[in-house]
Amino acid sequence: IHQQSGAARRAFENAIRLDPAQRQARMGLAFLDIGQGKDAAATRVLAPIAGRDSGSARLWLLEGLARAPVRGQSHAAISDFRRYLRLEPAGALHSLVKAWISDLVLGRSAP
Repeated sequence: IHQQSGAARRAFENAIRLDPAQRQARMGLAFLDIGQGKDAAATRVLAPIAGRDSGSARLWLLEGLARAPVRGQSHAAISDFRRYLRLEPAGALHSLVKAWISDLVLGRSAP
């Protein structure tokens, strides 16, 4: 699995080098970063597309996942998760994201 994630990381990084606005590659790389506990790196990877791709539920889910574990970022994560819910009101992760919001509001760690 580690070799596959390394190959995926290189592919995403190469795609971003070729086209820095490549949103799918940025979201894929952020997903890998979040999975590896590199939350600040994920936030930096997503920053260039966050303003331009504000209608993407996946973007806001990833932003929330990257911010939730970072001290002092729970309000931003809650906002990101709420944007996700507005864009995906009936999504498969709806109940889970609502639970994460509740945990963050109560000062508990999530996800």
